[in-house]
Amino acid sequence: MMFEGKRPFSPPENGRFPSNIIRTDRFEDDYDRFYYIPKADRGERDEGLDTLPKRFSATMGNGIGLREHNIKEPNAYVKNIHPTVKPIALMEHLIKLVSRENQIILDPFVGSGTTCLAARKLNRHYIGIDKDEEYCKIARLRLASIPVKIDSFLGGSNS
Repeated sequence: MMFEGKRPFSPPENGRFPSNIIRTDRFEDDYDRFYYIPKADRGERDEGLDTLPKRFSATMGNGIGLREHNIKEPNAYVKNIHPTVKPIALMEHLIKLVSRENQIILDPFVGSGTTCLAARKLNRHYIGIDKDEEYCKIARLRLASIPVKIDSFLGGSNS
């Protein structure tokens, strides 16, 4: 098979890509440019969740197999128990790519609400849906920690 001037794509030797890198533009290597966003840290994950108790999560700490082996590390106790909290900066970037201010962002699997947080920060309307009421509670608390922007007041003048 002939590839006219482009090398065929071959994944890295270990078969994986870092989970916090997006490639956007082309370089001479025929791969896309990397767009790096660090993973959500504990402060970002738990912002607005002060009223929730810390709970054991098998996806935190050293990760695999904590619950099965009944290992209880201090790092395995978190307030935001959602296993895949995305960085707000990543969701902001993606929202900017596909929408403009005042448009509606639909997140059918809202989880802990990161997409809605990013939408609010970017002055987009949002709808979040999830079947897990505990995740919805986490999302609502996280959203309550970000003030709503008020650009102008409607009504009569004060003169």
